[in-house]
Amino acid sequence: MLIKQYTFPSGVPAEAAGGKDFTFLDIETTGLRRDTTILYLIGCGWYEGDEFLIRQWFNDDGVSEETMLGALRQFLSEHPAPFFTFNGEGFDIPYLNRHYELNSMTYQLDLTGSLDLYRALRPFQSLLHLPKGRQKDWESFLDIAREDTYDGGQLIKIYKQYLRSRERSLLDSLLLHNMEDVRGMEALLPLAAYVELQQEHFSVEDITLPTSSAPALGVRCRLSVPLPKPLRITAGMPEIAPTASAVFDSSACSAAASFVDISGSSMTLSIPVVSKKLRYFYPDHKNYYYLPGEDRAIHKSVGCYVDAAFRRKATPATCYINKEGIFLPVLPAQKYKGMITEPGRYQDVLPLYQAEYKDKVVFMEMQPLLEGDKDDLRHYLGDWMRSLFILEMKKAVT
Repeated sequence: MLIKQYTFPSGVPAEAAGGKDFTFLDIETTGLRRDTTILYLIGCGWYEGDEFLIRQWFNDDGVSEETMLGALRQFLSEHPAPFFTFNGEGFDIPYLNRHYELNSMTYQLDLTGSLDLYRALRPFQSLLHLPKGRQKDWESFLDIAREDTYDGGQLIKIYKQYLRSRERSLLDSLLLHNMEDVRGMEALLPLAAYVELQQEHFSVEDITLPTSSAPALGVRCRLSVPLPKPLRITAGMPEIAPTASAVFDSSACSAAASFVDISGSSMTLSIPVVSKKLRYFYPDHKNYYYLPGEDRAIHKSVGCYVDAAFRRKATPATCYINKEGIFLPVLPAQKYKGMITEPGRYQDVLPLYQAEYKDKVVFMEMQPLLEGDKDDLRHYLGDWMRSLFILEMKKAVT
């Protein structure tokens, strides 16, 4: 077994990963099948002060796999930080755990607290126009240059050639690829900001209330981890929710486009509002009377005192009260390419209003949401942001 170690200055600020510490892990194998291939290279990266270190264990004779696995086990006992991988949960970790079993070694890698950047970033591949989402694609997105020109499949042939020839240039190519994979993961740490954003790790800093000339709610937020590149998405209500467009008059739709604008740690959201009369529909219409003269429903315990000529049994479509106010649209739950909205988290907190009974898009009063629980507001803003992301992703595939 050959051991190689490198030391580099850390080029990534600590806040890029939200202050978390990681052990970076990448392996090279002679194929994807766990039971019929061998492990020939393990690379691990870690921090010591302001330095980023990488250690490699290389199966230089084709039969040192057990020795490599033992060295990795010893290393991880000394560096217990969670793993940072790229497709590690799908390949590297299961492969290593299976090979510990095949070598009769009672040890398994623990994924607690780990981050698989490949899985975590899948919802953003389409949004950022990276359909393949390979590590090298994300490195190009961040303008990270590589010296290595090979992919893992090409290196299998090179490894087999090395075992026969022991040619130094072949060894250098194998070590370089793995080293740059590990170092590249460290350079990709700022991409963890997209994970933090998806998980709504932001706080509300300022709110701009709608006006007649600007009928939209403006909210400025502070992200816990800054995005590595600016991101702006704009859409009108007809794009976001076609069924809601009828509730907005045409001037409001054009004057108050929705957008999310993120630069560094600053995120601004604009959400069109409706300022008009909407209806709250009671769920149990059989217990209500409808009063046509007053255009509202009242409970039978009170309605029984109203002259029968001025009341009639309520139906689902007439069992409502009217409410004047400023309302925010609540979009239905969505799930697309790993991006999920969950309006149920705040829909149960405040009454929901509609223009007509069968309308699919509902609204909630703006002021109670702004003045209520901060988590409800954050969840609402997070869902609106993700709705714009989903809209943009769908545009990319049409």
